[in-house]
Amino acid sequence: MRTKTHGCPWLGALAAAVALTTSSVALADGPVAAVAPVAAPRADAAARPGSDGTAAGVTGTVLGVGALGAILVMPACTGIGSQTLSRDCVVGAGGTAIVFLAVGMPLLALAESQNHAFKEWKAAHPGLSGLGLSTGKSAGTLTWTAQF
Repeated sequence: MRTKTHGCPWLGALAAAVALTTSSVALADGPVAAVAPVAAPRADAAARPGSDGTAAGVTGTVLGVGALGAILVMPACTGIGSQTLSRDCVVGAGGTAIVFLAVGMPLLALAESQNHAFKEWKAAHPGLSGLGLSTGKSAGTLTWTAQF
């Protein structure tokens, strides 16, 4: 069976892959093999802290600022040449803002959740609560304070 690719070189390969996959599934004998059970978490997993949410918070904030920038660009799009180009600029800036907000807002919520879980873990493990990082003139220093 020949497939028309309509000028797309990869479309024929995609059609062949789909045909091969569907025929393999149709010819499979018996039930699908069972998946091995997932190993239980290690006992020392509770002793390690999770993420404090800094990375997700920074990324979400950067995306939020990018969305704000895209929104602020929209009024400037009206002064661009033709009406079609102006409309495309507004649609592009609006779409960028929507995507940045759709990704950035959940990241900020994740960061808050991770930070809350980290603070609970830190309160449950007071021996490690004095661990910190300080910056000096030429390098950073790992610090630990303890009271006896």
